[in-house]
Amino acid sequence: MTDSPELTTRDLAEQLAGKSSGKDFASALRQVQHWTELDHLGTLGAKNTGTGRSRLYGKNELFKAIILRELVRIGVRVAELEGFGDFLNGAIRLNAKVWQQVTEGTGEAFLLAYFGPDGATGWTIEGEQPSLKLLVKPQSGKTAMSKGFTSTVVLNLKRLFEGYQI
Repeated sequence: MTDSPELTTRDLAEQLAGKSSGKDFASALRQVQHWTELDHLGTLGAKNTGTGRSRLYGKNELFKAIILRELVRIGVRVAELEGFGDFLNGAIRLNAKVWQQVTEGTGEAFLLAYFGPDGATGWTIEGEQPSLKLLVKPQSGKTAMSKGFTSTVVLNLKRLFEGYQI
């Protein structure tokens, strides 16, 4: 999937708010602006465009914003999202086929977010259901839980994206 067409901050906020109230739109607009300032969302061109010029985003940033909104909705704090934008950019490059399929609605993918004490976070994207992989140690003995993480959140990206008119 190419990262076009270009979307404005307003376009992203409208997608996130859907047919909700104006209050939801205002909240979504503030979130998009804040996530951009924190580099969770990347712009096409300058991040600070000046008065009267809209920031422009690729379509992947819309999917990232949907994921961010869901993480915030379930209680993940912005401080726990440090490095998320860079992680997701790398995951999109490494798992291009899986990402393309899930964003086109033809395949499944799962985002696993790991959290631990003192703000430790980790992220992975799986192209298959994670199920018991979280609980059973592989032969290497390394699991997310063995690395000091105490909680895991799993997002079904296909189902998450289906909830939006994209």
